[in-house]
Amino acid sequence: MKDSTNSRGRQGLALRLEPVTRRKIEQWYAHDNCRSMNAFVEKAVNFYVGYLTVKDGNSFLPRSIRSAMDGQLGMFKSDVVALLFKQSVELDMLNNLLADQFQLDEEYVARLRSDAMQNVKQINGAASLEQLARRRDAEEAF
Repeated sequence: MKDSTNSRGRQGLALRLEPVTRRKIEQWYAHDNCRSMNAFVEKAVNFYVGYLTVKDGNSFLPRSIRSAMDGQLGMFKSDVVALLFKQSVELDMLNNLLADQFQLDEEYVARLRSDAMQNVKQINGAASLEQLARRRDAEEAF
């Protein structure tokens, strides 16, 4: 390979391409709004390096895709926040109802919270009412 530098400080690089690769460059550089095949090749190399490093998604994801993804994620975030708020309101109502109905004392609630935290850690947050009933039945059998 032969290297050279032009008057604008850009370095040249002589390379040999397969004929089919050259035809692709000739065919596509104008479609990508590049002024020259050289600009197209430089853009392709930068894209590929960004792809390889995957440190900078901006290097190889088109702006339109990034924008669409950001918009979708923003809507998803808003939906999750609204759903969690509604769920928190319902849970607060249920907690208040239970506390009022059963006149729970602080010691019992603290023990219940500790047991619940251990249970959730043990099942990795995937509790079902059926699982809890089976465990209760098994504990009562002893």
